[in-house]
Amino acid sequence: MPPKGKPTRGKTSQNYGGVFADLPTTVLPTYGDVARCYYFVRNAEKHKPTQIKIIQDKIENVWQQCNPALPLMQKKSLTRKLTLFITRVKDFDIKNLKAAAKKPLLAVKEKLFDISACTCQLPILECKSKLVFCNAEEGTCNKIHINCECAPEKRVPVEEREYLRDQRMKTGTFGGRFQFGGRDLAAVQREERREHREESHARLRHNESIRLEENVQMEMSFGSEVNIL
Repeated sequence: MPPKGKPTRGKTSQNYGGVFADLPTTVLPTYGDVARCYYFVRNAEKHKPTQIKIIQDKIENVWQQCNPALPLMQKKSLTRKLTLFITRVKDFDIKNLKAAAKKPLLAVKEKLFDISACTCQLPILECKSKLVFCNAEEGTCNKIHINCECAPEKRVPVEEREYLRDQRMKTGTFGGRFQFGGRDLAAVQREERREHREESHARLRHNESIRLEENVQMEMSFGSEVNIL
């Protein structure tokens, strides 16, 4: 017989999450990932409140590691969301969940377990929108303008909105566009934007230095001509 607490092959095939496993560390977890993490944690920890605490800490750590710039929901809210989800997973596994609750649970299995503080839809706006400060000529802009309608303390930074929107739309753990070779592509892009800003500032300072030097030379030349006259 298998060790007590460890699911058998037949049993895992009927579980909501499947085989137990720890959370992924390089991508934001889905509902299915969180369910598998619950199976993983309960094998070693039998105290239910402690199980929730361990899983919650793991989820928050992954989000912080993947993108520390994203504002997260309050811990109490996350505890309630996680506790409700785990309760439904347990009811699903023992076939004690009503059909009306089973359908939406299955629908989100491969979707992001979203713990961001942002609760809006992060709508995409046109360049001509009053909420967008776009200086590009009509038809030439290649940027995606995403608005966050949340309160300031919950608002997603401009440079992180495309990342969060992508993660919300992904299907499966590795379904998003912002994973690249085990690294968070959003972080890579932030670094590229930082380097681009530094290069632009350096170029501006260089051009300003040249312009000032040319002005000084012109003033010196003009001063010489005045003396001659």
